[in-house]
Order: sequence, then structure tokens, then C-alpha cells
Amino acid sequence: MTLNANLDQGRAPENARHLLTFTEAGKIAGVSRMTIAKWVDSGELASCRMPKSKHRRVQRGVFMAFLDSLSE
Repeated sequence: MTLNANLDQGRAPENARHLLTFTEAGKIAGVSRMTIAKWVDSGELASCRMPKSKHRRVQRGVFMAFLDSLSE
């Protein structure tokens, strides 16, 4: 299942404390950060870029909903 949240055209939301690094998301899901990157690259999981950086983050709420969709 593909979940695409409105992430303000890929820019980091104002409240960045609700963002997870790929490593943090991987620890929550029990997978590697590369698996998170593959989910993002394939369009299955939405992400945003940090300002003036190439680093990407996933919103905690979007990620938790994505994990719930995997178990359905």
C-alpha cells in the first residue's frame, strides 16, 4: 500500500521534532536504514528533505501509519 502525505512539496515541516531519521525509523520498524530508503525511493513512504541539506526525514505519524498498513 502506498501512503503519500502532503509534505509541503518535500520540504521539512516547521515542527521538525516529529521527524525521524532513516536510522531512527529503521530501529522502530526493526529494519535497516537502507530498507527505509528503498521504501522512500519506491514511493511507498513519503519523506521530506531538510533545509539546505540532502538529508531526508520521515514524519513520525506518516511512518507509524505506513507500518500499520504493512500489517493489514
